[in-house]
Amino acid sequence: MEGRPISPHPRTRGGTLPRCYPRRVPPPRSRPDGAVPSTGRSAEPGYARGLALRETVPAHLRDIDATLGESTTGTVLRATSGYYDVAPDDHAVAPAVAYRCRARDRMRKNLVFSESGAHARRVDSVRRRTVVEPIVAGDRVRFRPSPVSGVAMPAGIIEEVLARTRALTRQAVTDGSVPVGQTLVANLDQIIVVTSAAEPAPRWGFVDRVLASCAATGFDARVCLNKVDMGVDESMLAEAAWFVRAGYPVHLTSAVTGEGIDELRTVVAGRLSAFAGTSGVGKSSLLNMIEPGLALRVGAISRATGKGRHTTRFAQVFPLAGGGFLADTPGLRQLALWDVSDSDIDRLFPEFAPYLGTCRYANCAHVTDEGCAVRAAAEADEISARRYLSYVKLFTDG
Repeated sequence: MEGRPISPHPRTRGGTLPRCYPRRVPPPRSRPDGAVPSTGRSAEPGYARGLALRETVPAHLRDIDATLGESTTGTVLRATSGYYDVAPDDHAVAPAVAYRCRARDRMRKNLVFSESGAHARRVDSVRRRTVVEPIVAGDRVRFRPSPVSGVAMPAGIIEEVLARTRALTRQAVTDGSVPVGQTLVANLDQIIVVTSAAEPAPRWGFVDRVLASCAATGFDARVCLNKVDMGVDESMLAEAAWFVRAGYPVHLTSAVTGEGIDELRTVVAGRLSAFAGTSGVGKSSLLNMIEPGLALRVGAISRATGKGRHTTRFAQVFPLAGGGFLADTPGLRQLALWDVSDSDIDRLFPEFAPYLGTCRYANCAHVTDEGCAVRAAAEADEISARRYLSYVKLFTDG
């Protein structure tokens, strides 16, 4: 039907309105079960296409929960690229030695749910996580294993991370301005800080920093001076004596001669112990001596820098034949204190305790304040002057 004449318009032809055609409405498509949907957005053709695509997926992948076994608990041995090797506690439920698991998607998000009771529970927002990886080596988890028949390392799904007792944590290196924590090993009982007598030379400042991190977290710490077969001078023995006076046991070891290995083996039995230190100090060599059969890679010292080369790429936990676990961490060249206020750093040095509260000023920072009892004790050789300087560096530089 022709439109009525009107004044010419750029969007008209010959001064008449264009022909109007009715909107074509596609007929409703039937679902695979033969039912024809009614009206509404839930009845769109995409529903049928989704069901059709689902049928093309193999049955064992379409509903993976149907193939998983009974829920059980275990310990994460290592975490790499979103995969987690878990050693089960109950081999009657999970007969394999270890399972390579993935985590539920919800465990990687920090969801904020609505608190209103006017409607159903829903997600209002997703908050930024304050940690780099939600699951790390040493974590106690609840998971569901898959069948083990014909599989070298069967799979599984981690459904829950059990509460941690304590963890070795540092500030992660990120591009953002918001500090993010990085947990290296969880549920530790003790940290053994390893340094070497030579190749590379001892880095006592790094040892102080790790011990301060241990004090902030609340787990036991020990100092291990490795490679004593290369010679130990008087200054090293003097440093070891200061650590003992501060309350930290010191072990002199050699992975070459076997000196001190039996003592270390007794110390780690029945506990989850982590060996921490810079690259090249011999952590992996010590672990190989404590638990023969681990066959961890051992790296050489770089001739160009005099520093160790990384052979441990990620933290991993090894079960001990006599009970307990050993944790091998990557070589740490830097370790920043995480989530510790400046006013609490002095409490991370146990030998400072008798002098805290006796300074002239109640808010003394123990750096440049007049009448500081801690600085006076260091000058009088009552506490280690070198460890006092480590405190000053931690306080001023973080």
